[in-house]
Amino acid sequence: MDNAPFVCLIYREDYEDPVVTKYGHCFCMTCAITRYKKTANCIVCGTGMMGIFNRAKDFEMKLEAKRKRREEKDDEGKVDELVEASD
Repeated sequence: MDNAPFVCLIYREDYEDPVVTKYGHCFCMTCAITRYKKTANCIVCGTGMMGIFNRAKDFEMKLEAKRKRREEKDDEGKVDELVEASD
């Protein structure tokens, strides 16, 4: 899952409660279940999902690290704006 996208491929937004299929595709739990109810085929590869979605624990840690980096970058930008405004 090192090359998994950082957004849900169904929802196209940040993951909420990420799960992984048995063949390594990641989705939000709600998105995966909703998709499965419409069609049992994976949106990525077309393989039958068989309703098997496992919690993506390792992937959640990577997502959390990404969120922290994004927050730090946003905080740095706010500090830069404050410095520029005070000049």
